[in-house]
This record gives sequence, structure tokens and C-alpha cells, in this order.
Amino acid sequence: MNKPNVIRNCIVYQTNISTQTSDGKLLYRSIPIEELIDTPYLQIVELLTNIKINRERYRTFLFNGYRIGKNKRFRNVISKTPILDIIYTLTTSKESERGVSNDDVEYIHALITGMMMGILSRRYGTNINIENDDTYYIASLINDLFPPIRKHTFTKPISKVHANLLTNMLLVIHAEHGMNASTFSALTSASAYTNPLPYALISGFTTLMGDLHGGANKKSMEQILYLSRQENPKQIIKQWIKEKKKIYGFGHRIYKNYDPRYKAMEVYFNRYYYKTKIQNIVKMLVETVLEELSEKQVYPNVDLLSGWLMNIVNIPHSMFTYFFAMARITGWLAHIKEYKMQGGKIIRPLHQSPIRKEEI
Repeated sequence: MNKPNVIRNCIVYQTNISTQTSDGKLLYRSIPIEELIDTPYLQIVELLTNIKINRERYRTFLFNGYRIGKNKRFRNVISKTPILDIIYTLTTSKESERGVSNDDVEYIHALITGMMMGILSRRYGTNINIENDDTYYIASLINDLFPPIRKHTFTKPISKVHANLLTNMLLVIHAEHGMNASTFSALTSASAYTNPLPYALISGFTTLMGDLHGGANKKSMEQILYLSRQENPKQIIKQWIKEKKKIYGFGHRIYKNYDPRYKAMEVYFNRYYYKTKIQNIVKMLVETVLEELSEKQVYPNVDLLSGWLMNIVNIPHSMFTYFFAMARITGWLAHIKEYKMQGGKIIRPLHQSPIRKEEI
């Protein structure tokens, strides 16, 4: 039997929502990500989805979603995989059935963000201050939801102000990244519906759960922790490379240089893991991979450090993908809105059978 073809480099539609280049550039609406790192997340939502958010109305929608997510009638469906909670909530809440107008996008973004916060509040027994006026509003609300992690691997304590700044940065860099697996999944589902929300987002959530996509940072952390317990970690890294074992947190389909998101996170990582064993292992891992695979242009990507930074702001290991999803709904909504507004039709990938006509 012929080896199945891999779907790669096929154009779904043209957009400038975000652009990635092989020399290590990421742009949101033509603006370099480096210039947007400290921009409040809701302004990034406005930039990517091309809408103007009414802050008071958004706050009201978010709180409505928060109450739905925290509602007692969902208590019996809290799962080991938290993203399943939001999927269940969306499929049983008629409040989320909307189209793709500017008002719909604002509403659904606020509602689902609130639902996800409500689920976390219920899970951890924490609450949010919906009326807070912090510059980094969404980041501040998220940081209220996670109780302190008992044992941290970093040494330098972080203030509330810097925690909000760091969480905001993580939201910004995870908000959008072109036509990746979860965005394509969400867009394909959206193309099949007249009123595509929230069904398309459910497709995005389920795809993002994969360990080769949203779960890669967890896998990277596990490998680094494993190396930190070994007597000769450098030798193990070389053995992994020799055996062609996947090393999470390295390589990218587009970037043939450093992932700009990695570079943005590196500053925070080195500040809070300064002179720790984890910092030494990460440095050794990066140096060894670059030495051994320089000709193949394999460089660190966003997954190498993102989990460690989430750890600083008390986001537990089991919630990494959930946090990623809270940010990435912005990118999904931006693409769905633009595709539908352009009159995009149902996406039907071509299939070519290996069976010849005369064999039928």
C-alpha cells in the first residue's frame, strides 16, 4: 500500500492576522511580537479580531460566563482533563450560540473566558474580583484563581504586579500563531455552520489537548525534570539525538532560527530560575541540541520555557493546556470571523485514492 500523503503547505485562505517567517519573526497584524509583549491582553484581542471592545459590556458578559462555569448543575462533570469541562459547558449552554459579527465575537470571547474562569473557581475554591481595574485585567483575574503551588523550583519571589505582567505576556504570545492544527480544526468546523460558535471552538479545544500541540510544554518539562535527576544529563541528551528521540521544545515547521516567543520568555526564565539546577539543565540542553543539530536548523521553540513560566504564576502542570486554550480562543475567533466574513465556504480537503480506476 502506498504511504499516505501528509497534508502540508496547503493554502486555506489568505490573511495577515499573524505572520511567521523562517528567520524568526512573528507579527500580529504586521506588528512584531516583541513590540506587543507588554500590551494588555484585551488590546491584543481587539487587534487580532479587528473589533473595538466595550469594556463595561465585556465585563458583564464575562461575569455571566463566570456564573455559568461555576454553576452547581455542572459540579458532577468535573473531570481529570479540565478542557472537557469547558466543552461540556459549551455544549449544554444555549447562551453561546452566536454568529461572527463584531458584537458576537466580543460576546463569545468574554462569555467563554468567563466560563473557563468559573470552572477554575469551582475546581480550586477561589474567586475573582470582577470589578478590579488592573491594567492587565484578564491576567489579574486569572492569577486570582490559582492557589499558591506548595513547592516551586525557582528561587526569586514574584510580586503581584510582576505576576500580572508575566501572565499577560504568556496570554499575548499564546493568543495566535497562524494556521496551526487547532486553528485549522476550528476553522474547518466553523465552515460547516451558519452560526459557527461555539461548535468550532470545541474542535479547537479538542485538538489543542494533543501532546504534540498544546501539551508539548508539559512533555518538555517532564524531560527536563528527568535530566535534572541524572548523573550525566549531557550524555543522555546526545543519546536521545542519536536515537532520533523527540526532544520537546525544539524545532519548528516555519522557524529556522530562534522562535521569537522563546526569546521573549528567556528573559523571565533567567530572572526567576537564576542559578538553579533547572536553569543549568535548560542551558545544557539548548547548547547540546544546537551543537548536534545545527545543520538541521533545529532551535528552541515556545514549548521549552512556557511551562516553567506558568509554574511561576502558580498555574499547575495539569492546567497548562487549559491556560493555553484561554489565550488561543482569540486566534481561533479572529480566523473564524475573517474567513466567514470573506464568504468562506465549507472546507472540503481533496482526497486522492491510491486505487486505480481499472481496479474498481
